[in-house]
Amino acid sequence: MAGRFQRRPARGTAPLRYYRSLPRNFWFRIDDSMKDFSNHFRELVKRQLPDDPRVLVPRGVQDLMILATWRLSSDALRPHKRSRMMRIVISQEALKIYARGSDEMRLADDARFIAWFRRQLGGFDPNHDSPLGVEPPAVTWPVDTRILNDPKAGLVE
Repeated sequence: MAGRFQRRPARGTAPLRYYRSLPRNFWFRIDDSMKDFSNHFRELVKRQLPDDPRVLVPRGVQDLMILATWRLSSDALRPHKRSRMMRIVISQEALKIYARGSDEMRLADDARFIAWFRRQLGGFDPNHDSPLGVEPPAVTWPVDTRILNDPKAGLVE
């Protein structure tokens, strides 16, 4: 009878104590101490795109991948036609160097990335002749340490 009325420890407190013991920035880590900068680069790309951009960052890939399209206004028959898909792939090594840098270095890396991205957009033809319902061919732009992290590369290639 005495066992029925004994106070039991609250259920689930051990896992809660474990999660509270983890470092504050644990949930923002990727690969041993690399902060997740996917939303940061997503916003950098989104700010450079024209009318009604759609920018996605799929999870579960080794490198940071950014997929981007925007609404084209050049086709009167298809007012909601979207541009060709741009696939920007930032290497894991470049992200690790970016994460280890100071705030000043990150600002310089951001400026290099934006300048590179604007040059890529200048030579990109977003128009396509794919019929409605058919995905137009995507273009892939890899970003390595030379593009993102190399201060010797400068803003002009």
